[in-house]
Amino acid sequence: MKVSSLLYVEDDKAWRETIQRQFSSAICQNVETAEDYLSALEMIQRRKYDLIVMDGLEGDCFVLNKELQGMPHGDVVIFSGDDRNKGRAEKVGIPFFKKPNDLDRLIETYKD
Repeated sequence: MKVSSLLYVEDDKAWRETIQRQFSSAICQNVETAEDYLSALEMIQRRKYDLIVMDGLEGDCFVLNKELQGMPHGDVVIFSGDDRNKGRAEKVGIPFFKKPNDLDRLIETYKD
């Protein structure tokens, strides 16, 4: 899949900045970030992203996913260190990548 725009939603500033740099060099240059699901939702309402990567956001990733229904967007994945999100993600059909262990697998899945 060719990714030309990516939104990374992460509430931890250090993770947000680190992963943005890694995604920019490995997946696509156009990586934008949001610190919470409301900011992400506003950004998604303004433009379509080819890939949306979300942290678990204390469960708000599922709220954001529900809000996305009917809106144009590309793939949505969860990149979270909280294993509780994995089962729930599988139930609603969102690919889950374990943070930080699956970072390379996530990049490999979507890199150019």
